[in-house]
Amino acid sequence: MVVQAGGKAVIERQQCFRCRACTEICPTKAIAYKK
Repeated sequence: MVVQAGGKAVIERQQCFRCRACTEICPTKAIAYKK
């Protein structure tokens, strides 16, 4: 799930499996990488 904090997109680390550096940069990619 994506949560916007201060205009910044943050994803739960559980949602991000392979994506590490893209966690606080691109939330959409993190979710796509999860597949």
